[in-house]
Amino acid sequence: MITFKQYMEESFRDNAYIFDLDGTIFDTAAKIIVKDKDTGEVIKELTPAEYISYRKQPTELYDVSQFQSPEVFTNTAVPTKYFNVIRQISNAIRRGASNSFIYILTARGNAIKPTLIKELQSRGIIIRPNEIFTVGDIDDKTDIATAKKQIIKNIRNKHIGNVVFFDDDKRNIQLASEVPGVITRWVRYE
Repeated sequence: MITFKQYMEESFRDNAYIFDLDGTIFDTAAKIIVKDKDTGEVIKELTPAEYISYRKQPTELYDVSQFQSPEVFTNTAVPTKYFNVIRQISNAIRRGASNSFIYILTARGNAIKPTLIKELQSRGIIIRPNEIFTVGDIDDKTDIATAKKQIIKNIRNKHIGNVVFFDDDKRNIQLASEVPGVITRWVRYE
């Protein structure tokens, strides 16, 4: 009979696990500020969960500067229950029970990488800069979900095992599910 620990370690072998950051493995106090395009007046502040379903009007623009702030992340990041999944995979890798890889794929900009690496390491997760992908610095012609899909394709092409993608945004999940060989996990909070 196989133990649960053996089952979990076999499940982790040779796979790639891709995790979204905000609303998936960490919650923070960072908000998206909706402003009037002409006056710059703040219309409302959105949490990442609210942003997912918000319909921006043509007269509005987004200010995502709070997501570019390492201080906001460091001072307010709280791990979600999905952080424990990363911890289990990381522990299996550290023990030599897995050859899997952990990737972070976030809508934040590249400036978050050093802070994120430090935060993950302080919580026992070892991750290298080339395992964190940011799409927040892309030009305005490419939307976040499409950019994430392309990165997921690239990761899929590098791995022989399963590729599993965790995200709280339905559109990101829908586009990622179009990539052959990618298993998606929609993160929902009741």
